[in-house]
Amino acid sequence: MCVAGCLEYEKPHMNLLRATIFSWKCIEALGEYRAEKKGVFDLHMRFGLCEGPVSAGVIGSNRLQYDLWSDTVNTAARMESSSVRDHLRMTDKDARVLIRAFPGSFVFSKPERISVKGKGKVSSCLLLDMRVPVERQGQLLRP
Repeated sequence: MCVAGCLEYEKPHMNLLRATIFSWKCIEALGEYRAEKKGVFDLHMRFGLCEGPVSAGVIGSNRLQYDLWSDTVNTAARMESSSVRDHLRMTDKDARVLIRAFPGSFVFSKPERISVKGKGKVSSCLLLDMRVPVERQGQLLRP
């Protein structure tokens, strides 16, 4: 699990944008590595994103662990588990935030309603292409 912006509040779309760029770059890098290894290396990944509030804390008495909880975390986990390999799935609501905030920078699949454990049907999209200029990506990834 990865969290963007947990310690510092910014406009919600900036943290969502950073998490989206990070996820896309991971998928791209792994694809390039697989191509370089020409079929010898068959590792894939999938991502799920959801923007929203979280609660954090330390749990356990013998083996302490830092953890995050919230509907946001659960929804992101469900987006990931329902995604397809080498893709990023997010709620349609979050996709619309990115499309409005950064017009022309993202291409998403048509929204589809998927069954999400504990939530019922949720509208979500797969990210098909990211068109954020490389020089802009570096600026946006820095806090």
